[in-house]
Formats: sequence, C-alpha cells, structure tokens
Amino acid sequence: MDASSGQGLVPTKFVWRLGGSHVFLCGSFTRWVETVPMSPDPSTPGTFTCTVHLNPGYHQFKFIVDQEWRHDPGMPAMPDPIGNVNNWLFVRKPEDDLAQAQVAEPAALPAAMPATAAATVEDPRVTRTKIKDFLATHTSAELIPESGKVVLLDMDLPLRQALHALHDQATVFAPLFDTKEGEVRGVICASDFITTLQQLSSSNPLSEAEMDQHTIRGLLGYDSAPVKMDYVEPEDSLEHVVNLLLNNSRSMVPIVIVQGGKVQEVLHNATLGGCLHQLLRNFRSSFTLMPLLAKSLGELGIGTWSNIATVSTSTLLTDALNMLKTYSCLPVIDEEGLLVDIYTRTDIISLAKSNAYSRLQFEEVTVMQALSLSNMANPGMFGSGSQFGGMSPANMSPQGSSADFSAPKNPVRISACLVKDDLKSICRRMTRPGVRRLLVVDPDSKKLLGIVTISDVCRFLFSDSVGS
Repeated sequence: MDASSGQGLVPTKFVWRLGGSHVFLCGSFTRWVETVPMSPDPSTPGTFTCTVHLNPGYHQFKFIVDQEWRHDPGMPAMPDPIGNVNNWLFVRKPEDDLAQAQVAEPAALPAAMPATAAATVEDPRVTRTKIKDFLATHTSAELIPESGKVVLLDMDLPLRQALHALHDQATVFAPLFDTKEGEVRGVICASDFITTLQQLSSSNPLSEAEMDQHTIRGLLGYDSAPVKMDYVEPEDSLEHVVNLLLNNSRSMVPIVIVQGGKVQEVLHNATLGGCLHQLLRNFRSSFTLMPLLAKSLGELGIGTWSNIATVSTSTLLTDALNMLKTYSCLPVIDEEGLLVDIYTRTDIISLAKSNAYSRLQFEEVTVMQALSLSNMANPGMFGSGSQFGGMSPANMSPQGSSADFSAPKNPVRISACLVKDDLKSICRRMTRPGVRRLLVVDPDSKKLLGIVTISDVCRFLFSDSVGS
C-alpha cells in the first residue's frame, strides 16, 4: 500500500498494546490484501505502532499478531457479514483541526476511543460513508440466491401469452431471449403492457386470436431499431448496480453472463430491494453506528408529501392508465377523502387471469371495477406481506403503531407506515418481495399524508454513491 502523504490524506497512528513478536496492520484501506508492518515501541514493551495516511471517512481494520488475525477489544468494533469482528474508526477531514488531533493517534488511548466514536458517529456523513464503502466493495454476485428461478420469455411470444406467463409466475418483469440472435436482448415489464394494450384497444376491439398476432418483438419494436439493454455482470460493484437502477429509472436489471459479446445467461434480477436487503444484512449488528437509520420519516422528509396524484373510486381505468405513464401508483380515495385502495402499474398483470383485460376493450370500466375483476380472478395473488401485502389503514392499531406486521384475515394490498416510523423499519419493509412503496397515513383519520417509494429511500441513503 502506498502510504506516502498526499493532498487530502490524514496521517493516522495505529497502536497495538497487547503484545506479540511480529505485528502487521490490515484493513479496508489496503483492500484487505496488503499488510503494513508495525514497529515495536522501545519505551513500552508489547506495544507496536505504525502511521498510515488515510482518506477522510470510515475505515475497518484488524491486526495480524504472530500470524493470527486479532482485533483490539478496547476499540470500537463491529462484525462483518460472515461473523468476523473488525475494529473501525472515522477519519475527519484534514481542514478540521480538532478532528485531525482526534484521529492522529486513534489507538493511543483505548479507553477514550468509545467517546471519540460516539462524537463522530452522530455525524450523518458517517452513515453515508459506511454505505458508500459497502456499495463500492461488494458485488452483484452477492445478490444471487443459493437457489431460485429466473423467468425468461421468448421475444416472439404473443403479448397475451406473455401477460399470462408473468401472472402465472407471480412476477411483473422478465428478460427477453431472442432465438434469432441467440442472446438476451431486453426486458419486458408492466409499463410495456400498459402501453401496448392501450395501442391495441385504441382501434376496434380485438379478439384473442387477433391479439395473438401481436408478438413482443413487433410491439416493442425490436426489429425496427436496436434496443439497448442495461445489465450487470457478477463482478460489478453494487455501486454500479444502484447507479443503473436509479439513474435509468429501472425496476430491475438482470445479472448476466456475457460470452462472445452476447448476453448468454441470466443469473438473477437485481433490484433496489435486493441491494437494500444486503445493506441491512451487512450492518445488522451495528445499526447504532448508523444514526440516519434511527431518524423518523417526519424528521427526514423523504418521499412525496404534496401534490400527490390520486384517483377516485369512479375514475375510469383508461384515465388511470394514462396517469400511470407518469406515476408508478395511484392511491384510490373515496368521497370522504379516505384511502380505500391503490392502483399501480403492476396491477395490469393481475388482469391476465380469466382474460379479465378483454372486458376493458368493450366497457367503460372504473378503477375499482378493474380491481374487482382482478381480485375475482385470483384473490390475494401475491399474498399478504408480499407483492401487495402489509398493513392497511383499516388494520392499523388505534395507537397508530406500525410495529405489528401480522397478516390480517383477508389479504390486503396497501403497505402503510406512519410519520413517526424510523428509517430502519421503513427499509426493512421495503426489502419484502414486491414492496416498492409505503403509503404514509394518519392512524386516526385514515387519510393519506404522503408516499415513500423505494427509489426515494435509496436516493437518500445512496446519495454519495449515485451520480446525477
């Protein structure tokens, strides 16, 4: 490791006082590969020191004492994802003279370290620095489960059959395989179905046989013009994954194997929920060192709290679908101003069962009637606590506590939260399969106050890692 001084680097002294014959330092600043030899202190037997020039921010480290990995129990420590315990410190920017003095010898007085850590950990930048370091040093391969399935659709599949396939597999998106080119070339999602069904129903109503003449390839224009597909490879960092998802407004990006310049295999679908799950799993034993997660939704102001797009129980589905081109979800409000349901882009998939979508071509169907059609077709398609599971306003306790997430008797579609809920609990609920947003409700009036999406949460937490 290059330990020479440079602009912006802070000279940081490490001290090991627990004896040994040969001691080395290793840490995140050496990528856990290179080691820094520590010199014995002739004035204090059993003490070894070294000075490393570090960038400001959060660092983890450990000592190698006589070929054995050890941490100093007198310093702040935290477990890593596989249970190893590492020491940590936060280096302040060099222009802060007080901070420079604090970190000049981080291990000089082990008993004083917790106080120093407590002082620095309250800085919100500590949380974001840890998150940035995590995203940069972990890869998309960690998102791939030990077992699972990936739904892959043939690009020449008729649109109607594709809609049924996604419904039967309980998913709302799928990569597309081009048998002509022998590679994966794109992704189909609920938004594509909304657009194409609107195009098909804008003229005369089509029969099922006529609808089956329209394939994914033709409707999405894969033959008329090249379509760029975003993807990541297993060795790509999670920082790269969240940048693709957030900057390109993607629900998912496939993790693939590329051979000969072509995408040959899809291993898994990376989502923001998956990245958030890995983050929470990594820091599950050290949330106290991440102060932002303890703050309430009301304190942070994450989400949309004004000019919320809503529909009424009598809004026509055709109008709602037009609105869904701009908004990912539409809360349904009754005549008393109470939240009664929600209509999202993914609800179009639920209409596949029993060909419920075919009725939309012939009738003036309202949003609530469309929801009734899809619910009759397959009540609770994804189950409580899954795609549309969670707490509904009607199921919230009188005290307004959202801590009890037990499933109600009937499956509910609304995942709700309260203004007072902390960010950690919000993140945990966002990691549930299919949950992409929480509706903020008043526990007494059951009125809608705001909407928090998983994109809102991730943009807030990953702001140091996501480019503009």
